[in-house]
Amino acid sequence: GGAQITKKNLEIADIDKERPDIIGLSLQVGSYKQMEGFMKKLRDTIPGWKEKPWIVFGNVIATFASKIILRNYPDALVVVGEGEYALEGIVRKALKAENDFSEVPNLIYIKDGKVVENKRVPFDLDELEIPYTLNPHLVRGLDYYSRTVFEFFVREEKSEKKEEGAEEPEKE
Repeated sequence: GGAQITKKNLEIADIDKERPDIIGLSLQVGSYKQMEGFMKKLRDTIPGWKEKPWIVFGNVIATFASKIILRNYPDALVVVGEGEYALEGIVRKALKAENDFSEVPNLIYIKDGKVVENKRVPFDLDELEIPYTLNPHLVRGLDYYSRTVFEFFVREEKSEKKEEGAEEPEKE
């Protein structure tokens, strides 16, 4: 099936009626708990289906927490980074009833009990003639949809343990 079910009309009964080949979930900040509730209901519904759908997670949380998602949902496909090429590859596999995802870029999944991380391929903005500036020092890179960039910095925690013979710095 090809229906898109949005938050406004998200009902497991609708998905059960449609029985799509692929169910995609966009995980944005603050949506993980909502997704867990949805997945519990979906897991209770899917066993009655003739064909099990592919569950695909994407967006920011999927990119940064892919291994956590796979630990909880080992049959899922997780899109990391830009999803255009990954989603195209997943749909092509579904149309051909194939399940070898090894050539699908920007995808992480579990095969034979091991996490497989496919090649990361940035979306080709040159092909679409979209102007941009690439900053290789950013974690997420360029967000050309909203012109917003998120940067994450990890602070090194100061050791509580003083080296022997080290003096306390003077307080000013």
